[in-house]
Amino acid sequence: MVFLTDKPYHAYNQFTGGFWMALLLGILGGPGLSLALFFLYLHSNYPHIDAGNSMAFASMMKGILGGEKINGTNPVDWLCIFGLQLGGSLVGAIVWCLISGGASAPTVTYGDNDGRGFFLYLFASMVQAASFYHLGRDDRSQWGSLKVIAVYLVSWELSAKAFGQSVGGVSVDFGRMLGSKIVKGDHTDMTKFWVILAGGFAGMVAGPILQMIDGKIREKQGDDAGADEAGNEA
Repeated sequence: MVFLTDKPYHAYNQFTGGFWMALLLGILGGPGLSLALFFLYLHSNYPHIDAGNSMAFASMMKGILGGEKINGTNPVDWLCIFGLQLGGSLVGAIVWCLISGGASAPTVTYGDNDGRGFFLYLFASMVQAASFYHLGRDDRSQWGSLKVIAVYLVSWELSAKAFGQSVGGVSVDFGRMLGSKIVKGDHTDMTKFWVILAGGFAGMVAGPILQMIDGKIREKQGDDAGADEAGNEA
């Protein structure tokens, strides 16, 4: 609860970010280029707003894995952020379901092979978490924001192979599914919710670990750029 009292504006952003994400996804029918371009504005002005918790989780993993001693999100704050994003997405989905009269939730697109769905959603979440572990979220320049939307566009395309209208982010996708189930239970299938939860968290853990391994190997080689100078052999 310290996060709520010490950082009320960030807490407000997390809840409203989840709410508006759910509403926009309902109106637009899913993520795409228009939503990605909107993140050019969002990230430059509200860098703590996430499309599904991967930024906050990656920051927490930096603190746990030792890559960010000071600025890493602590686990208690992360739980608050996750809850706020989930709650905002749930409320946003409920509002849009009431307005539209229809369901508004990620829908299964991977068929009957749960293993395939798990891998695809894991991979989408891993792309986000690994990238944001490396990029961080403090670069609010146009170039920094372009990097963010590039990550989102790739991960959204991957997550769509598992769930239509999904963003590859556990808090937003599960929140929308739950909100839609509350209002439009007969038209919302939640039987595969565990694929989002299991695949999403597995991907968010795997991404930072892969980046940590990459960093250790790069450090051992003694090459800060991660590449040999032009003209040198590998």
